[in-house]
Amino acid sequence: MSSFRSLRVPALVLLALGIVIGLVFVATTAQAGKAVRDDNGNAGNPRVLPPGSMPYGLSYSEWSVKWWQWAYGLPVAGHPLFDETGADCAAGQSGPVWFLGGVFNVSGTTVRDLCTVPVGKALFFPILNVEWDNFCPPGSLTDEELRATAAWYMDLATDMSCEVDGRPIYNFGAYRVAGDPFAVQLPNDNLWQYFGCDIGPGTYSPLVPDGFYLMLAPLPAGAHTLHFRGTVGDPINFTLDITYHLTVSPHAAPGELSGAPADMSVSPAGAPPLTQPSTWGRVKATYR
Repeated sequence: MSSFRSLRVPALVLLALGIVIGLVFVATTAQAGKAVRDDNGNAGNPRVLPPGSMPYGLSYSEWSVKWWQWAYGLPVAGHPLFDETGADCAAGQSGPVWFLGGVFNVSGTTVRDLCTVPVGKALFFPILNVEWDNFCPPGSLTDEELRATAAWYMDLATDMSCEVDGRPIYNFGAYRVAGDPFAVQLPNDNLWQYFGCDIGPGTYSPLVPDGFYLMLAPLPAGAHTLHFRGTVGDPINFTLDITYHLTVSPHAAPGELSGAPADMSVSPAGAPPLTQPSTWGRVKATYR
């Protein structure tokens, strides 16, 4: 998740403390690789689709909105950002791009060993990100004030790193994106409810995002390791450290949506109670 309100959950830097597919076109692994080779705007990272490009028909900014809509559109039960094993990583996924993220736990650290991704899927995820809104808890900020608040937190980002199969990615400043105000569709058993806000299912707007994101070109079939880390500095002092041991499979992953996102308005079960305040929950209280 990571990834705050990816801080509240990150608003959570959810995640990373902490959506689903819009207009897309189908691209093969070879096509994605060609897009990287033909565009020198990838900030020197050949595995990363250029931040100034339109991967699969959308900008990085638009994909960041899709990421938040994915994260908020899922119930807490079975949510991949609560799952520390990776077994739930297919939840809510569809189309040519899969979303990864941080974790809702006390430490901000997890190693996910059980995430299986179908071959041909690009991977989009935040190193650190945040959204700001007037719903959890209630507020009355203008869109400009929401944007300024989100930007303030992301200005604190430091010590960011990412490695794909041991090869580092550089120049994270090139991958910072601030999206336009957007709406989310919340189900029952939603993230805001979990973090103590009396917010029922429905559509909520505006939310304003900011963060550092990467779009990895599809990985070949086999085993891969993705590790990313980042810190939101003083006065927050929150660190996210996430490792995925991915299996890229030629077969569809269990739980992947075959077409348009399913109706997620009703969750299968309630969330387990927190035995101690989560890191994102602590950050949320600090922020708000």
